Amino acid sequence: MRLSELLSLLGPKFVTDPIVDRLSEGLLRPEGLTPDLNRLVAAMLAANPALHAHLRELRDNHLLGDEMIRGVLEYMRDAGDDHASGQVSELALFLGIKPPTPPQQAVDLGSLTASQQVAFREIAALSEIYFAGGLEHAGVNLRIAPLVIGPSGVGKTHLVMSVGRALGLPIVRMTVSDWIIQAARQTPSALTVLQAKLKENQKFILFIDELDKLSKSSDGGAYTLFQQVEIYAVLDRAVSYSGGQWGSEQDRQLRENVMIVGGGTWHDLWTTKPQRSMGFGSAGAATDDIANKIRQARIIPEELLNRFSDRWLLLRPYTAEDFQVIAERIGLAPEDFDPVAAAASGGNFRAVQNALTACVLKQHFAAQAR
Repeated sequence: MRLSELLSLLGPKFVTDPIVDRLSEGLLRPEGLTPDLNRLVAAMLAANPALHAHLRELRDNHLLGDEMIRGVLEYMRDAGDDHASGQVSELALFLGIKPPTPPQQAVDLGSLTASQQVAFREIAALSEIYFAGGLEHAGVNLRIAPLVIGPSGVGKTHLVMSVGRALGLPIVRMTVSDWIIQAARQTPSALTVLQAKLKENQKFILFIDELDKLSKSSDGGAYTLFQQVEIYAVLDRAVSYSGGQWGSEQDRQLRENVMIVGGGTWHDLWTTKPQRSMGFGSAGAATDDIANKIRQARIIPEELLNRFSDRWLLLRPYTAEDFQVIAERIGLAPEDFDPVAAAASGGNFRAVQNALTACVLKQHFAAQAR
């Protein structure tokens, strides 16, 4: 679906003042319809809390059919960022229609750091083996599920999203913080959400993030104990509860159609004194050596580690060289972003986001002043 068609379907109420002139120019001149403009519109749609109700109203009044609505969702998926694309399945579920299948997209490995590239290749390869039915070899079950470990802001979610784009698979991200147990009064529960995802997607990658917060649950009372039991059951692909429509068919789908990836930060690995000699900041540190030191530190519970492949995927903090490449790729000038300072501050990608936000604001105010 083209942007002009999208605007004519949804109406001007979903266009905010800062980009009205750019949209008008884009509709009059095709060269004005830049990828940046499309991304901006997709982001605005994803952030608009009224979009769900607006699309339902248009459909209920027979102004839009399911195919046209699916075209809107495809536009958000194709033109938007990870957040906009992530809203597509939620919208489809709300409207009761089948979401559009993500197309396979080439991923520029040059945009990933060295450790991200290693993790990307491994997750992609394991996913292909899993979906090809290769869970067993020579009568032995393979340990397919990878665990991604890294400090906050090093791109764990971005990495998994990149694998999904490359393989044309939807990504369902669930976090320990947002995991609502089945026995809770608050709805929907995490298992109900997962059940809906199984119904709407033939195959997908399930990214269970913030598993480091699960490791502390034994001290949190009955609720966190139930939370741990549920998440471990999902990781074991053997869920059993009395609510909803979960049964043997859902267990089969979970075994055969859902590639599970785990992620966590485990701050103590990066901040405690014993960690300083663990070599995480060294690009040349051997993976096997790091894995042995993670086990010795006993920060990640063995019960959790045993549910994943022991080929843990370690994402290292961004280096000054990584930040320099990123700055050149997205057009951040030296006066707007200092790669060395960004690396010294902790190697967090939020430094790039903050600098880019400041540049966009500066350009916006400069345009207003003209």
